[in-house]
Amino acid sequence: MINIQRLIANIIVIPIRNHEKRHKIRRAILDFHLKNIIYIFKFLFSSIRKNSVLLIEPNDCHGEVIVGYLKYFIDLGYTVDVLINSKIKNENPFCRLDMTNIHLFHSDSVKLMLKFKQLREYNHIVLMTSTYYKRGKNESYPSFFTKCPKLKKHPSLFVVEHDLVDIKRFDEEDLLKKNRLLTLGHFSQGVFASPIKFGSLKITPKNDITTFITVGAINSVRKNHQILIDSIKSLAQQNLKFKVLVVGLGALENLPIEVQPYIEILGRLDFSKMFEVVENADFFLPLLDPNSQEHERYITTGVTGSAQLIYAFSKVPIIHPKFAEFYGFDNSNALVIDDLEEGMKQAIEINSPDYLQKQVALTDLAKKLENESLNNLKEILK
Repeated sequence: MINIQRLIANIIVIPIRNHEKRHKIRRAILDFHLKNIIYIFKFLFSSIRKNSVLLIEPNDCHGEVIVGYLKYFIDLGYTVDVLINSKIKNENPFCRLDMTNIHLFHSDSVKLMLKFKQLREYNHIVLMTSTYYKRGKNESYPSFFTKCPKLKKHPSLFVVEHDLVDIKRFDEEDLLKKNRLLTLGHFSQGVFASPIKFGSLKITPKNDITTFITVGAINSVRKNHQILIDSIKSLAQQNLKFKVLVVGLGALENLPIEVQPYIEILGRLDFSKMFEVVENADFFLPLLDPNSQEHERYITTGVTGSAQLIYAFSKVPIIHPKFAEFYGFDNSNALVIDDLEEGMKQAIEINSPDYLQKQVALTDLAKKLENESLNNLKEILK
């Protein structure tokens, strides 16, 4: 079946000689949908309420960050508008949250919608990601402000910075000085605000068959899945009862036969399903590798999204000592150990009362971080 939109795009770009320009125009045509006109008009003609905050996420990721911050602004008494990429809306990160009185807008082109709105009427604007995850060939990801410069002129703009190395590259020093740069972890710069409240959640007891879970892209830059496969292989030889759930985009190729009965590859899930499987698991595996140079960023300039799920659902993590302290994990609320196989074995053998004790400590940690985040936001929003 012929894709008419793709055919039109290919025809239109034929006379354009510059490769980068041709690519961008073709991409813009493919990204455009007539329904975007409806979304733009809905956003354009909506009334901006008193004591209002606009949360913006132009990319098709970080849904858990948006819902976490949304919950904080609800708790602080603001009226909130949310403008997100349509792909996030379709994944529904707000499935556990009461969305009464929340105005939710979405589009395939958030930057286009912002060009038509009087943004200064909002009391505050919070950009969920300063990076814009669209680029030309051989280009670095640009700052979203290069696509929407008028956004940076808002008198009360706050930006969530996911990696401190981008502060200088994106010219965010002024935001930093004004305490308007938010970070997801405790760093030497930026205002800490960890979005760890996703709405109505259940804290579940340990299962009869110990269930481990890892969530996130199957990519060595983010996690070392090989140490998990090696650990499963060894534990399988000991005839221990357990299962491992792997959630995330990507594939684990050529799994050993002896590993396959113990592991279930669920792929990328929408938030409703992902929250459900995390809620019913026992132990969380961040799979951070102390020997990986790429994983250094998770204690120096950025954070792993695994931490947010661990805090929110009180899922006891098995984590290497190198990474534990930064996230507030110790032996009271986690299994801090330098050998994943041994950590998983201890998890399988732990009894329900001891597991519950760790969960209680983990819940206390999450509450402490939540209160700190709320107080920090309240202070800078003055």
